[in-house]
Amino acid sequence: MTTEKGYYRLLDSHVVRPLTERGYVEVTRIGRKKFVSLTDDGANSLRAFRHLLDRADDPPTSG
Repeated sequence: MTTEKGYYRLLDSHVVRPLTERGYVEVTRIGRKKFVSLTDDGANSLRAFRHLLDRADDPPTSG
């Protein structure tokens, strides 16, 4: 069975760490908690490519 720590490690290694390495997000530690926020580059990239995320929510079309 996967624990919450396991889920966090997967999220960190597959999502947060690569985005941090590319400069799209930054992680701030406050006490035992970590907060993830967009950098300026991350916000600009999100603005430029949001249409791809919106399209990912659309149901697939036949044809």
